Amino acid sequence: MGVGGAALLTLLALLDTPALARRYAGSDPRSNFKPGPLPASCSSAPAGARCINAAVYYLDQARAKLHQGPYRLPGNFPKLTPGRQILILTNLDRRLYRLAPITGLTSALDIVALGGRPGDPGVVGDGDPILRAPGVQTTSNWAGGFPNIVLAYEAWMFNDGPGGNNLDCTPAHPTGCWAHRHDILAKFLTAGASAMGVAAGKDSRGIRGYAMLIAKGNSSYTTGYSYRWSQAVADGAGRHEYAVSKPNTRTVKLASVSMHGTTLIARIQAPKGVSLRCSLSRYRGSRPSRARFHRCGTVARFRNVRPGRYRLQVSSSLGRVSTVLSVTRGR
Repeated sequence: MGVGGAALLTLLALLDTPALARRYAGSDPRSNFKPGPLPASCSSAPAGARCINAAVYYLDQARAKLHQGPYRLPGNFPKLTPGRQILILTNLDRRLYRLAPITGLTSALDIVALGGRPGDPGVVGDGDPILRAPGVQTTSNWAGGFPNIVLAYEAWMFNDGPGGNNLDCTPAHPTGCWAHRHDILAKFLTAGASAMGVAAGKDSRGIRGYAMLIAKGNSSYTTGYSYRWSQAVADGAGRHEYAVSKPNTRTVKLASVSMHGTTLIARIQAPKGVSLRCSLSRYRGSRPSRARFHRCGTVARFRNVRPGRYRLQVSSSLGRVSTVLSVTRGR
């Protein structure tokens, strides 16, 4: 099932029709849990540790609302690939509800999740990945527009009911409510091996998309694991106390940019005490020259700026903001 259209600071999701197993574990939450504000780094470095840990913080908060403990993740969780992150989160939730964990990831299913056949659409096609293989039962989810796949997972599990982001959850179509969650907590009826495929990438419009596909049954798709749940457990999944703090949502913004003669002046809004570093790079062809950062205050001046196209960047502990501008002539 799919989720799409998430802004960086206010998450919105559009959900597709899910591929559901006939049964699922647990009961649905009484209400949605919507993540709070995200750090500025979710714009500049969405897959970085700050943004991933913000997502984990909100996942833990969602669980706490259900009187459940926090996710116990490997210490290197932010550095793991999206596929490994989703396998771990999925199996921790499945284990919480006494379901068998998914054995591991396979490259064959990763390709299907991306939308590289056999039934499409996946990340490339903006929809649930589709696998039709004899004797294999599947469930699948898709999400688009979220900064990272962990925030997409939060929407699948905890913001999928009435009034949430699930477009298939309406008064006229209540059976679609919590369907993404049901896909993750499916009780599979088919015997045989289990496996997962996960993909993260961009569609034809350049919008970030994520997809997961779970398959169970004896098939070439459920063999040849590239990463196993047992490896995640060995690295601390389910045991390691992974503590995250409330996200720092203070931001740095470019307030204005102006030219005075040949001097470019950038005015920056930043919380008190935040150290800033600025860079102005001139484009040479289609790419800017290498960024060279120097310490700057809330008013940064760049002298002897010639006409041309430039990339202005401001870096801080809260993340990085940038803009592209054209200088025609001084005034």
